[in-house]
Amino acid sequence: MIVSLHPHFKGDFGLTLSVKSLSEYQTAGILKNAAAIIVPQSVNQEQYAICRSFTDCIFPNYSNRFGFEGKVGNSLLLNKFGLPHPKTLLFESADDWRRKFPDPDRPPLPRPFVLKNNQGGCGFGIFLITSRDELDTALDFFQKQGGGFVAQEFVDHGGKDLRVVLIGDMVKTYWRCQKTPGEFRNNVGKGALIDREGDPELTAEGVECVKGFKDRTGVNLAAVDVLFDQNKKRPLISEINFVFGRKGVGGVTAFRSMFNAAAVQWLKGKGLRLFH
Repeated sequence: MIVSLHPHFKGDFGLTLSVKSLSEYQTAGILKNAAAIIVPQSVNQEQYAICRSFTDCIFPNYSNRFGFEGKVGNSLLLNKFGLPHPKTLLFESADDWRRKFPDPDRPPLPRPFVLKNNQGGCGFGIFLITSRDELDTALDFFQKQGGGFVAQEFVDHGGKDLRVVLIGDMVKTYWRCQKTPGEFRNNVGKGALIDREGDPELTAEGVECVKGFKDRTGVNLAAVDVLFDQNKKRPLISEINFVFGRKGVGGVTAFRSMFNAAAVQWLKGKGLRLFH
């Protein structure tokens, strides 16, 4: 039987997602008898581990998600699997940076470079560092926020990046193009426009790069952001979003339809089918 913990995917058994309820289902033997389990993006590490204790047949595959979320985790994941990405350094805190690099005029990366808060989306907590004053401002921000951050080499992307969305075996792509003068962040929330037709040749290269990410990590539901240096043109993975906005793939309803279709196709690939 197919057990669904996803509120919008109808399995043979539909269960509520919580650690308490999972323990109850475990006692009732429902998870024990599951041939496959469908989980939502909101699943957490403990919930996913409970499911994995009964079967490895879980969609989506998040075996390399937990422990690799956030900017710091992303860097660890990309390094672990040898995937192409901008040079990135990890810091536990602003004090960690100041301890390692006390001279603000001698940063570990050539200017310009980028500092990124570990958590947050839509361009929040991301700074382009071109001067000592900008570095001080960013470090003060990280001091107040607490937690880790990354320093990353600046990729001259020409004001656009490619988002490659993996939904099972489906791949959806779109460019995020920033037209606002002086804004280096390509987030839609920062004014970037969505372009689904731009640069087919680079799009194909980006898709191949992300397929390599999928093949190596097993992750089959994520939005992967790819940068292209204007000079070198080679794809570099800048960020992996395990939870992401739906606007670029057509909205919430369209995404749910694609998720359901991808899950059914995945089940067929496993030789499984729903009874209903």
